[in-house]
Amino acid sequence: MTTPTRKDLAKILATLPYGVLAEVAKELVEMNAEETGCNRHPETQHGMAETLYDWAEAQMGDDQ
Repeated sequence: MTTPTRKDLAKILATLPYGVLAEVAKELVEMNAEETGCNRHPETQHGMAETLYDWAEAQMGDDQ
């Protein structure tokens, strides 16, 4: 199995309905809300990557 690429992620995102993307975006914003006390900075490359990874990991945990 090959390692997924940025293009693979782009293909997945491009096939999702807007409503799904909007809901995910809402969850990502909420994850970084000031009252959550997280130390992520989504305006930075690494902060956004951490946010995306944490969200994806939580979603995968929900499926198990």
